[in-house]
Amino acid sequence: MGAPRHTAIEMYPLVELYEESGQTAAAFCAVSGISHAQLVYWRRKYRREVVSAGSFVEISSPATGDQARVEVRYPYPEFDSSDL
Repeated sequence: MGAPRHTAIEMYPLVELYEESGQTAAAFCAVSGISHAQLVYWRRKYRREVVSAGSFVEISSPATGDQARVEVRYPYPEFDSSDL
């Protein structure tokens, strides 16, 4: 049986931790309990889906005043704007 499958919700925070850690990939993987191949896979996926999508986008709202409303969707489903 192969290694257990992981989801973006659990792996993207690990990728962020790795990139901020200053550790080598081998050291980070040993501490985190993931393989080097998993780290490489999820870093590539993270960069394609999150980093490249993370640039600012100008928006405009046709509504004005008290009725103006903008919906923001975050890349992590568990993140809620009420956490701000």
